[in-house]
Order: sequence, then C-alpha cells, then structure tokens
Amino acid sequence: MKKKFLLLFYFVMTYLGFIKLFYWLNRNKKIILTYHNIIPNHLFDDSCHLGVSHTESVFKEQIKLIYQRFDRNQCLITFDDGYKNQLEVAAKILSDHHLQGIFFVSFQSLLSGQTLTIDRIMMWLSYVPAGNYHMLGSDITINNATRDLVAAKLYQQLIDDIKLWDVIEENLNNAFPFDQLSIDDELVRLRFKPLTADDLEILKNDGHLVGSHSWDHRPLGRLSLEEQKEDFSKCIVLANQYCNSWLYSYPFGGIQEVSPLTTKLCAESGFSSAFMNMSPSPAWVDADRNYTLPRLSLPNVKNKYLLDAKLSGFESFCKSIVRGMRSEDLYDKK
Repeated sequence: MKKKFLLLFYFVMTYLGFIKLFYWLNRNKKIILTYHNIIPNHLFDDSCHLGVSHTESVFKEQIKLIYQRFDRNQCLITFDDGYKNQLEVAAKILSDHHLQGIFFVSFQSLLSGQTLTIDRIMMWLSYVPAGNYHMLGSDITINNATRDLVAAKLYQQLIDDIKLWDVIEENLNNAFPFDQLSIDDELVRLRFKPLTADDLEILKNDGHLVGSHSWDHRPLGRLSLEEQKEDFSKCIVLANQYCNSWLYSYPFGGIQEVSPLTTKLCAESGFSSAFMNMSPSPAWVDADRNYTLPRLSLPNVKNKYLLDAKLSGFESFCKSIVRGMRSEDLYDKK
C-alpha cells in the first residue's frame, strides 16, 4: 500500500512540475550511483544473493533515463566487487550510450580468481536445499521464506565478531558442501567469477576507470588499526599496477563497516577520494568529505516516476522533511 501511494505521489509531483524543478535546483550537483551485478533477465532468479543487483533490461532503462536527464560528467556510475557481468553486460550498455563507468575491484579475488567470502556466503544461503542446518553453533531452518532473514542475522554475526570471517566458509561447507549446490553454470560465471587483469585492461582501453575496493572485502571499520593499515598499504601498491585511478570504494560502505578511523587511514594512504554506499554521508564524519562521498542505489525497477524522484533529489528532500518532523516530535515529547 505504501509503495502504491508513493508511486501515485511521485506521478502527481511529476505532472505538477516539482520533479522538473528539483532537477533544475540540483543541476550543479554531481550525483553518484552505485551498482553491483547486472544479470541477464533469464538468469535473474530473485535469490537473496541478487538483493542489490539489477536485471539487464532494468539497467538498460535506467541508463537510458540517466543519459536523457544528465550531462555527461554530472552523474558518476560506479560498480563494486568486480565480477564478469560488469564487463560483459554492464560495460557494453554504458558504451552504447557513450557513458563512462567506475569499476571497483577487490585485489585478492582479482589475483586469486576466487569469489569474495561474502558472495560465497550469499551463494550458499541462496541455493542450499531447504532444511535444518547447524551453523556457527546454532540450528537454523532454511527455506524460501527464511533465507533473507537468515542472511541478515548471519551478516550481523559476522559484523559483531570479525573472527568468524576466517571460519564461516568451512562451517557452511560442513553443513552442506558448496560443490553440491545446484546453480546455473552461466549464472555462476557471470555472477561469481571475478574480473581478471586482462578484463581490467579492456575496461580501461574502452575509457572506463578502475578503482580499489580493498584487499579482501572485509568490513574495514571492524578491523584493528594495524589490519586496516595493512589493507590500505596492499591496495595502494596494487592500485598502481592494475588501476587507472586513485579512487576507493569501502567494502559494504555503511556506518557499521566504515569508521572515522577508516576514512582517516584511507586519506593518509594516498587515495584521492573514497565512496560510501549510503546517501547522505554519515552524520559522525568530521573528516574530509572527499573520503565519505555518498552514493545513491536505485532499486531494480523501470518506473520512471520513482526513478526521477530519486535522481532529481526530490525523494531525498521529502525524506529530510519527514526526519525533521520526527525529530521535533521526539524533542516535544521529552
């Protein structure tokens, strides 16, 4: 019901001219979009590992709208993690519109050819058969109704106890072997096979930028000072070898995974700027804003009224008004 109301609201605001007004008001602002995986429609099965991904047809429509609404350098289009679909699907669509993408890669997966730990986890949770499993000392029931909830709870465990990252894959494999998961081979290749050094050269030769996305995609803000320093040190060396930019994207990029110390170390390491995965930037930041650049994530939809509300800044404006009203209510109650 709420979604239908919002769509109706944005439809009315469009025809009253408010969306066009907000595009004009924000005409001098740069907008930064974040994407992950762009998957052909026939392979997109709505599994939880695709929660922040887009179908190929939706991405085409969104890029078409972006091309129509913004000047070439006004909208930055970024991609995190570095899997094959970004070269074979996303980059081709960008090229059709003469648009540049920024592709952030994690160097451990680039060099090893291995899927990131977080994506191995999401693969397992998406395709393990329904049943009862013993994971990290607990008995868990997994079925189509519980997969997303189990994924959210497991991720929170990994955030709360960083040491679990070293044992989680073995734990899941003992519960149900990875090599017995039933997954389409082409989906595995596009979604879980990392880009190679040769792939990065193709992207760069086609005019795209390649940036850094940490060494092994752990939540940096949960690591020790020395561990974070080591991660950034590895990245700055490898960025010089494999990237054509000094741009950085924090793994996960939320307030649970990025701390003020993380942004400070990123700045000190030599990267020119760094991107969060949230919009707006976190309120706690007192560092250089170049190292907490906000990014907007669009939903996997084609509805132009919803997309225009987000891209124009109108939705963000409305949310700020609502947040302000709620804050006043809380203050009055006190």
